Amino acid sequence: NDPVSVWIGHVYAAGRGVPPERVIKLNLPAAFQRADSTITPEEFTSYIWNPVLQRLVERGLSSTTLAWVYSTGFPTRIAMTPPLSLTGMTFVRNQPPEPDLVQSGRFFSPYFAGPMEKNGPKVESVSLFWKMLDPETVRKGLPNMMLGVTGPRGNIPAEILEMLGKSMNATVPKKPVVYYIVNENKRSLIRQWQFAGAAKELRQLGITVSTPKYPPRKAHSVLGVMDGRISPNPSFPWTFVPGAVADHLTSFGAVFDKARHGKLTYWIAKGATSSSGTVTEPLAIWTKFPHARFYAHYARGCTVLESYMQSIACPLQVLLVGDPLVAPFAEPLSVTWRDETTTEDVAVHTVHCKDSEVRVVFYLDGRILPTDMMRRTVRVSAPGVHRLTAMAFTTNRVRRTAVLEREFFVAGAQELRVKRQGTGPIWEGEPLDLSVSVDTPATSILLESWDQLVGSLPSGTGGTIQVNSALLGRGPIWVRATAELEGGRKVKSRTLHLEVAVPPEPIIIGTPIPHRLDEGTDVWRGLVAGLLADSPPKASLFQRVELPSELQTMKLATINREGREFHWKVGEGWDVWQIASTPDVGVTVGFSVTPGPRFTGNESVGVAFNIKSKRRFDFFGLYHGWGWVFATVRAGEWSVVSSLPQAVAQNRGYTLTVSRLPGGGLRGWIEGVCSLDWPNESLEEEPFGVAARQVPGTLLLSDPASRIAGLSFEDDEWYLPRQEIPSVPMLIRVRQGSRWAQREWNVP
Repeated sequence: NDPVSVWIGHVYAAGRGVPPERVIKLNLPAAFQRADSTITPEEFTSYIWNPVLQRLVERGLSSTTLAWVYSTGFPTRIAMTPPLSLTGMTFVRNQPPEPDLVQSGRFFSPYFAGPMEKNGPKVESVSLFWKMLDPETVRKGLPNMMLGVTGPRGNIPAEILEMLGKSMNATVPKKPVVYYIVNENKRSLIRQWQFAGAAKELRQLGITVSTPKYPPRKAHSVLGVMDGRISPNPSFPWTFVPGAVADHLTSFGAVFDKARHGKLTYWIAKGATSSSGTVTEPLAIWTKFPHARFYAHYARGCTVLESYMQSIACPLQVLLVGDPLVAPFAEPLSVTWRDETTTEDVAVHTVHCKDSEVRVVFYLDGRILPTDMMRRTVRVSAPGVHRLTAMAFTTNRVRRTAVLEREFFVAGAQELRVKRQGTGPIWEGEPLDLSVSVDTPATSILLESWDQLVGSLPSGTGGTIQVNSALLGRGPIWVRATAELEGGRKVKSRTLHLEVAVPPEPIIIGTPIPHRLDEGTDVWRGLVAGLLADSPPKASLFQRVELPSELQTMKLATINREGREFHWKVGEGWDVWQIASTPDVGVTVGFSVTPGPRFTGNESVGVAFNIKSKRRFDFFGLYHGWGWVFATVRAGEWSVVSSLPQAVAQNRGYTLTVSRLPGGGLRGWIEGVCSLDWPNESLEEEPFGVAARQVPGTLLLSDPASRIAGLSFEDDEWYLPRQEIPSVPMLIRVRQGSRWAQREWNVP
């Protein structure tokens, strides 16, 4: 019931083709919807374990479920002695072992493939499916992961969605490199005995392995990192390939309620697909962390989840985060449907594959069909709408797999239809009208999305159901109707696929203008997206920008039809620039910032508002590189009002906006998601602008809002030459409705 959890879950389920009956929505108390929260074993049982088991039994999925995947919005630590992670408690099926086995790391997973010591015996890589054929293995361990971690010291939703988007399109990378960091740091020494054997395996598989004493300052095509430092350096401009997995072995990598040590979410922000960290002090025991052979399993075609399961001996205190199904080295399996054959009372579906050894398992409406896996054809005679899923796989140790799905109608039943009324985007929170119709009068019609009821109609042949789109959740959704006819017979409609989008204002304002940064020169780039007013923009919005005396040279960049861009250098101290001075600033101000290649993690930059002077204003943005804050500046002294610690990545934009709340106070948004509130504060009729500290290089601001005309030489072309010039007279033209106002302005 956390909106971000639903959003990310919807995107992942749609992208990975997860059938709707395998998506479960839980209602957790608000206190447990934060990654920095803990939950007792009793609360875990009551709110998570038992409800999920009940749904699996109801849907007949208990015996065909290989793994669980948590979306975001769950507590990450189970409060017990010693503590377990959410994924650890799930792994032992809510039956924690003796505390000493957990504390000492002597609990051993049945999936672990070794070795336990240098040159010791090891098991070849294998897909989870084959392991799950052993009932004892199933009883001892339930593989699972989390898609992401949000909230304090977590990732913003946009970073998680970006990560999932890349992972779902990951393919075999070109010249991938795995880094094992080898030095005298005790955190590195714990796994150092594993590196030589794992490196030998990887090189035999064609993977480049590097074992530097310290991480390189620049690295490209990074597939993996196993580091041993307390906190990674955020200033290193590394390029991760889609599907990359990285971690740093430290005590508190998944302890989100404390600032100590770098968090696993740093790697996700940097571009990795997956990372891991412990939720409590692990006592420097290697069995609690991924073995260096992780990448050998991965390079043989195993998924991230399969690779974790085979490389962690004691997975009870470690939190596993990322896309569990990404497998860039997996060899694809080509299968297709043959043309459907449908007679008056039967539908015949055949899977075509050139490989004669391929097995196929069929699921009809979410339930497995008891057929011979060598058979490629299934016949369906039950009248009505059906969804058929075919899972094809090879019998290799590391399986090649493919999934096909189709929806079809078998004659002999009433046809129930669902259609959307209207066109255009479906904005979250706005009503959605759906028309439902059936030929024969029904005693009731129910409308469902995923596993929840979202609307209904009384008896009749249909009508219009108005659904609150907020109830459906953001992202890709499906809607399906069920009608009960006289005599108790039920019919279902075909699935209607829709998408609920985030409202454009005030959560998201404007669209960033793509801009290429010269590596090593630009540190920040930004987007002024909030020059909005309650009334049409006025000429005063284009007042001269006040710059420090040493910054009187401005770099002017291309200006296009969508907005204007300025460059100027930034000093080492705090610099405040007044962007606009108007009596009606409006309800929202903001822009976006992008840490560039030379970002060190010590910089601060954000929205300055209620500006009285350069030593007296209010602030929302990144503070000292470690997270987002609301703060006041009085007589040059800073005071943080509220904060949200989070990892910040280079070369990705973070849109920041500050908006008024209807009942008073302010709300800060990061990438369209509410992050911080400032009760009892106001957005005054004062200038707003940019405040920055210790940001060398160049800061770029741009304004794509079409409501502000920008600078113009001609009616149809907006541009300025890219060069340094001391002073140029410009003609400012501002549009108010159908009128244009103009005045001259000297650009310094």
